[in-house]
Amino acid sequence: MIANLETEAKALFLQTRNNTSTLYTELVSAVCSISKDDKQILVLIKKVSSCFDDYWYHLLAKLRKRADKYLNQFDDFIHEAIKRIITSKLEKTDMKIVLHNCDTITVNLQISTILGIVARLPVQDLLKCKTS
Repeated sequence: MIANLETEAKALFLQTRNNTSTLYTELVSAVCSISKDDKQILVLIKKVSSCFDDYWYHLLAKLRKRADKYLNQFDDFIHEAIKRIITSKLEKTDMKIVLHNCDTITVNLQISTILGIVARLPVQDLLKCKTS
């Protein structure tokens, strides 16, 4: 019963993050086939709520870890891009060209995705190609 409740709680978490005790009550009642007046329901609602807190904690920890990895990679880009933009403003050069030239900073960044397609593309070579 608890395993089924946790599985359904995970599915609910993927659908919505801002849940109410009413939604938890409905979930527990449906999964465990118990009345909303049953004395056990409060314990099970607390369990579901605890599961959601745990899912949030792990999700945020993973996001923070990924963000730190990419922020470190983009740190150099941000500094260089800002430097180029300020220089462009001072020298009154074309901002579009300056921003386009920022591609040279990021083109070799290794940015992972689930499918990994971008990592396999010859991005630098494809950027050199001209469209007809």
